Amino acid sequence: MVTLTREHDWDPSTPAPAGLEPVRRLVNTLDLYRKRDHLETEAAARSILAVDWPASEDGPQISEPDLLPLRGARTAIRDLLGGRRGGLEQFRIHLSITGAEIRVPPDLDPVDGYISQLILELYVAEHTGKLRRLKLCANEQCRWGFWDASRPGTGKWCSMQVCGGQHKARQYRKRKRAQS
Repeated sequence: MVTLTREHDWDPSTPAPAGLEPVRRLVNTLDLYRKRDHLETEAAARSILAVDWPASEDGPQISEPDLLPLRGARTAIRDLLGGRRGGLEQFRIHLSITGAEIRVPPDLDPVDGYISQLILELYVAEHTGKLRRLKLCANEQCRWGFWDASRPGTGKWCSMQVCGGQHKARQYRKRKRAQS
């Protein structure tokens, strides 16, 4: 396990392009490495939504019942990135269509607006081919959401310095044991 000194230095992966970065950030509110859920409290959820859905100057108003749909959306998106489909259909998406522009109305409840925006971004990414680059780390103890910035798009690890390096070291030790 990797030990880092500050919580904010933990994100080892490349940020996703603009519209998908909020999706990646939501996925990464579940930190399996450190066994932390950043959607455990209203304050934590408020700080996350304040970055990606700035509804008002006071920040989004989040209550205990709002945490359940946020966690549900996170799980459904993690499932989607892990190859399982079907979880996002439970969410009602709110859109405003004006001519050729499709957007989420800014006056929605913060949680509904935020989830609608994420689903819209996922839909666009799927239809433009970008969604295949947003992945979960292959390390079962990590499963961090990352943007695969490799040229061929075949990355498996959130970071070669962390999970990829650990995997390579384990494989090397396994080969050495087999040779002895």
